[in-house]
Amino acid sequence: MGMAPSQITPLYAPSERPDEPITAGIAMGPGVGPEALGMTSIQTEKLSDILAKMLPYDQSGEVEIIYQRALARGM
Repeated sequence: MGMAPSQITPLYAPSERPDEPITAGIAMGPGVGPEALGMTSIQTEKLSDILAKMLPYDQSGEVEIIYQRALARGM
């Protein structure tokens, strides 16, 4: 019944996938990226738009600062 738990690879063990780039699975560098999972998320809203929605609830002023920086960077 069920699958046996997989063993934990020790931290300094040799690679089990020596031919796979270390960047495989991330959105940069050689190797397949997250699109291989078919679960790519497309950000349709800019960071500044998201932060703008938070501004009415910002009691510390920190969101305002981040919002202004995001606007300045076109994010």
